[in-house]
Amino acid sequence: MKKLLVIAFVMVAAFALAEINLSVFGGYAFTITSTPVDAASASYIDVALDLTYGISNQFDAGVGVGFAYFLNSAATELINASQNAFTLDIFAVGKYSIGIDDNSKVVMRVFGGASIPELNFKSLGYVFGAGAFYSRKYEGMRIGLGASVEMRNYGEGKSMTSVPVGVRIDVSF
Repeated sequence: MKKLLVIAFVMVAAFALAEINLSVFGGYAFTITSTPVDAASASYIDVALDLTYGISNQFDAGVGVGFAYFLNSAATELINASQNAFTLDIFAVGKYSIGIDDNSKVVMRVFGGASIPELNFKSLGYVFGAGAFYSRKYEGMRIGLGASVEMRNYGEGKSMTSVPVGVRIDVSF
């Protein structure tokens, strides 16, 4: 336990000395394909929080946590969950930025990691995604719009591909 506390302290100290970027994403995702077919009408609200470190002028890497709340019962077969299904996602994230002018840029984001339906580790799956956002600088933060493609897999014969469309807010410390 002491080793974990020391590692956590070192990580916090390292992040404290660096430029940290905090990104919040919220969006609506609609499913384009799924197995089983009954889950094809599943849609969900997706919220994610990324904490990244600037590795170079255009590339950031870090970790993130996400929450997906399924809006209808179509996802119950997919993740073996109740009527009001949700998943907790924990992932690594990488972002590459292409500047357009002084105040705007296009951000490409990739992520991947574990997805835990209703905090039930027996149904543990994974989530991967890639997307692009146009963002503009407003008073020390960036606000952007964009979309991504996201794949979720929860075991043999249980997967879905969806398109989350949403808003992103980036704040640098």
